[in-house]
Amino acid sequence: MQRIIFSILVVIAATTAVVAQPASTPILNTEYTRTNGQKVLLGHCSPLMMQSGIYQEWYDKSYDGYTIDAGLASQFAPLLDGKVIEIFAGSWCGDTRREIPRLMKILEANNFDTAQLKLIFVDNSKELYKQSPQHEEAGKTIHRIPTIIVYEDGKELNRIVETPVNSLEKDLFDILSGKPYISNYYAITYWQRLDGTEQKLSPQRLSELAEAIKGISRNAAEFNGYSYALAAQGQSAEAANVLELNTLLYPDDPASYLSLGKLYNQAGDTKSAQKNLEKVLAIQPDNSEAAELLEKL
Repeated sequence: MQRIIFSILVVIAATTAVVAQPASTPILNTEYTRTNGQKVLLGHCSPLMMQSGIYQEWYDKSYDGYTIDAGLASQFAPLLDGKVIEIFAGSWCGDTRREIPRLMKILEANNFDTAQLKLIFVDNSKELYKQSPQHEEAGKTIHRIPTIIVYEDGKELNRIVETPVNSLEKDLFDILSGKPYISNYYAITYWQRLDGTEQKLSPQRLSELAEAIKGISRNAAEFNGYSYALAAQGQSAEAANVLELNTLLYPDDPASYLSLGKLYNQAGDTKSAQKNLEKVLAIQPDNSEAAELLEKL
């Protein structure tokens, strides 16, 4: 297998800060061992970390097994010049293990300047859900892994979220050439463009937003997953807004009501917690978690 050799300077040097966008933290190559013995990569790492140790098996399998669409890839090769690609990944994540080695193969085939590649590994523990120790994810709406962000002059052009919409080559070509491109979970991006997400929104405002978003959101899991990342990052007000919105979008799905019940309970709002837990049991009478929480209240 042929691969380009990554510059040692990329591994040991701190990156130059770019205004408000790509990672400016140094490469630390952190491997963390959980209490159960599982090893995971965390924070800003060199791509070489995926090509050794316990990670090499899944990296090589995906890398070697992927056939590049050479004709399409060659079309966007010139467009890569001057771009920065920032990847938020999880060494524990199946989508990362499949997509990122493929992306590396595509970039290497097109001689992408690896100094312009920022690889950030995030955690999946409850305490640091979708976060890195250096918090490069802050302010970037990282809620699904992997997230591949393409920048030009410090400004985000677009991103591929979790999996390509078409293929890595086609999605990258559309982003680099400025064609219309809507990533997976676009409803989250749409939500982020709205005002008032950091403070509790009124029922009327939430109803207005639900009406605007209902044609964009794919399913209840979209905003539910986002709320977990927000709550883990201490953004409880927006997490509550997101979940309240989701109950309007999917009134028969118990997951948002359960998450709201737990979130309000942690905030000390017993009345709101009880209301949402009772809603869970009205939809799903055999939900033992909701019943246990309600009994404790």
